[in-house]
Amino acid sequence: MIPEAEGGISSININENAESEEETETETEPEIRRAFEEDEWRRRSPLVAENAVRVMEAMRAISFPGTAPDWASDVNEDRWIDQLRRLRSTSQ
Repeated sequence: MIPEAEGGISSININENAESEEETETETEPEIRRAFEEDEWRRRSPLVAENAVRVMEAMRAISFPGTAPDWASDVNEDRWIDQLRRLRSTSQ
């Protein structure tokens, strides 16, 4: 409700129908916790085969300008490929 004075509005009570801050926080805490848990579950879930293929196809188009970092030459390409294949087979 907005009480009016002769020249217009004299005051506004913005908390008239609002819940207290404590009530709002306690009601939303479980929802926030649940949202974080669901997000964590999605992040840790393995990719389905179709999505894994999409990621690999997208990565094929990526190139890095300049020279490779020093550590990259310490491991030969075949070893990298074997490691990636092992990782992929364990996730499936």
